[in-house]
Amino acid sequence: MYLGRAEKNVSFSLFYIIIYMKSMAKQIYTGFLLVAICLMVFGCTNNKPQVESSEEQNEISKDFDNFYKKFHRDSAFQLTHIRFPLPGRPTIQDSTQLEEEFYWEKDKWMIHEEVDFSTGEFKQELTSMNDLVIERVFLPQGLFIERRFYKADGDWALIYYSDMNYGRQVN
Repeated sequence: MYLGRAEKNVSFSLFYIIIYMKSMAKQIYTGFLLVAICLMVFGCTNNKPQVESSEEQNEISKDFDNFYKKFHRDSAFQLTHIRFPLPGRPTIQDSTQLEEEFYWEKDKWMIHEEVDFSTGEFKQELTSMNDLVIERVFLPQGLFIERRFYKADGDWALIYYSDMNYGRQVN
């Protein structure tokens, strides 16, 4: 079969286009491979939260302790340091309600009073991460409450409250 000059140029051009595309595919594949290797190497590092120095931790602890005491002793202070509507969970929420969003309203809020943990009746678990403190208070019957406090613009505030629900303490 005889190919004219135009057909030869088209065939010749298609040949180089195919070769070029194959080399580009190899480069793209190599690029993806390099990215995957980098992700595996750098992504598999131990990503523990930054631990603050004991001096910084003590400062946060003192600051939070002062807030915590005033929060429970002064009802007006408490109400001004809660972000309403407050997300959380109602009392004894079962698994069918987990998907529903729940918010505590200011007009239905019951003032929280100070708990005496020295009696041993209640156990407190505090987790501190920079400007976030998560408190869980456990009752002997397997019930607990959870509160989350966050410090923004120099002030602590309650940002989440889960009323009594079933759970267990993490030791």
